[in-house]
Amino acid sequence: MNDVKVFFLTSHYERSYIKFLNATSGALLFHSLEYRNLLIDALGESSQDKYIIATIDEEVVGALPLFCNTRSAPNGIINSLPFYGSHGGLLIRDGFDVDVIGKKILDFALDYFSSGDFLSFNIVDNPFDSRAKLLEEVLQKKKSDYRVSQYTRLPVKERDRTSIERALMEQFHSKTRNMVRKAAREGFICQVGNMEEFGKSIYDLHVANMEKISGKAKPLHFFEAVSNHFSANKGYRVYLALKNEEIAAGLLLFYYKDFCEYFTPVISEKYRNRQPLSFLIMKAMCDCVERGTKIWNWGGTWPSAQEGVYLFKKRWGAEELEYNYYTIIKNNQLSHDSLSTLAEENKYYYIAKF
Repeated sequence: MNDVKVFFLTSHYERSYIKFLNATSGALLFHSLEYRNLLIDALGESSQDKYIIATIDEEVVGALPLFCNTRSAPNGIINSLPFYGSHGGLLIRDGFDVDVIGKKILDFALDYFSSGDFLSFNIVDNPFDSRAKLLEEVLQKKKSDYRVSQYTRLPVKERDRTSIERALMEQFHSKTRNMVRKAAREGFICQVGNMEEFGKSIYDLHVANMEKISGKAKPLHFFEAVSNHFSANKGYRVYLALKNEEIAAGLLLFYYKDFCEYFTPVISEKYRNRQPLSFLIMKAMCDCVERGTKIWNWGGTWPSAQEGVYLFKKRWGAEELEYNYYTIIKNNQLSHDSLSTLAEENKYYYIAKF
């Protein structure tokens, strides 16, 4: 193998990085430069992107996307990647030596971590292109946490919309088929648009939904920044379900390669029992089939703590893959209170399981 060089991504190599993503079957939305730029906006000035790349003859053949938060320095945090479990992990171009290139990238990352003002380094492995064995070998760590990735394989494009709907319904659990039928009888009106039109509505419902379950809402500036980095309909789409001119549910989706990312679903409590979200999911899935999308990615779920969410996704014909978190902490004597303080200072970063 020709000489492998490892260094941080610069603008000079961005075109080669995009070419690398297009040639790498395991690349997800989260590895894209558009998503990187969205995170730069969402995470604020204390965060810095430090994407590690490996090149052979000036062509990118491997990568490990990182974000670093120095707000709590000297106890800074490195994630691959931060922000609600975004997948990072090691990517190697199809056909190249995973062990050789991967080890060089991980060694470079470990050197950066050990030599800087950092306390914690976490990698979220990619369920669709797992490097668990190599990560455990090089990091000398077993998994510190895990999640389950749920995804639905979409049928191939049919000759008409009715055929698409029939093919999808055959994949669903009977309870989900009943929810879809009930939603269809409710007379919801679907609007499809962009974040300039619908972003504030999605955000307001998202905050209300998170407050109900004592969850942490995504910040408003994240929703405001989506349209700065993604093109409506090509890179993302917003769906709203309306009833009596009120918003009953909403859905923010991202599109990347063969994937549709189920990113932010929201629902009005007033209409929850009428299944407006099921109405939107069915419509959006049909649209995905028509555009040639192959995978509806529901994202990560923690089955032990999110049993209802897990079952909801599973009944839409979802398959599953387990993926791991790998965490290194320089000071293993940190108290629970110290971790709590750091978690507050690093809101969108994973520090440790506690």
